[in-house]
Amino acid sequence: VLGRDARSGRVNAALRCNTVRLPSRLLDAPLTLLLLLAACSSPPEKDPARPFEYQIWFSDDQVGLQTEIHFQGEVVGKVQQHKDFTSGTGKEKRSFGKVTLPMNWSEDPEARLSLVSSTPCGPVETPLELEKKPTATILLKTPSVSDLPASSVVYHRHEGAVSIGQAELKSSRGGWAVSGLKCAAEHEIKVDGKRVGTMKAPDETAYVFLSDGPEHCYNVTWAVYAKENGGSFDLLLEDAWAYGMTHELYRLFEAAPDAIRTYKTSAEMGVSRRYLTEVECPAG
Repeated sequence: VLGRDARSGRVNAALRCNTVRLPSRLLDAPLTLLLLLAACSSPPEKDPARPFEYQIWFSDDQVGLQTEIHFQGEVVGKVQQHKDFTSGTGKEKRSFGKVTLPMNWSEDPEARLSLVSSTPCGPVETPLELEKKPTATILLKTPSVSDLPASSVVYHRHEGAVSIGQAELKSSRGGWAVSGLKCAAEHEIKVDGKRVGTMKAPDETAYVFLSDGPEHCYNVTWAVYAKENGGSFDLLLEDAWAYGMTHELYRLFEAAPDAIRTYKTSAEMGVSRRYLTEVECPAG
């Protein structure tokens, strides 16, 4: 607010921060007035609803990679990794991701976070509960096994977008992610929207190899590399679209080497790896 002192003829500049007396000749200079106003202007108020990126941790590592995290029905992030979480009791593996939420999201009593799993039978939404009061890090309770569709890592070499039932496979570390393969006994397989076959839901769903078709055959070599007592055995896969496994595949379409480089301790304890290659199908 500008005004002129009746006795001195000086101009008063009354601003929020203080009152400054300036000679008229200085006030007439546009640059002086601009600097004065900039120096004393109040900072903009922070918007409590502005978006903020939070780290999100579950209570264990049982949530599938690439599972969507929703807030009020909208996608705000995904489960990105299973990695070490440090607490007062030490380190433990937990499912981890990042979400973008309003800063005041937890003040709303109706605020709701949920997991939405993509399954061959359609999306499955699972409500989430807070483990502790949120800060910049949000700690969540992992839903019970009965409420959460089992996650799978799928391996394949099809070109294009691959779907199993209603679930499009999502790129994940070392493979593709999907959940709930046991929601039905059989599922259609599509590549870029075109049906290519039907798979039976395997008994083991932790790791699944999706073949090029039942007319193709494959060999899995389970190799153990060790300073002493190393060895390997082979398993033939034939006549199916999908094969369930209990362990991850180390390399696809690459033969197991005779030897590998590793640390001394690992060599003494043994290193186990699984390699898959395509082979000729047995005659008959």
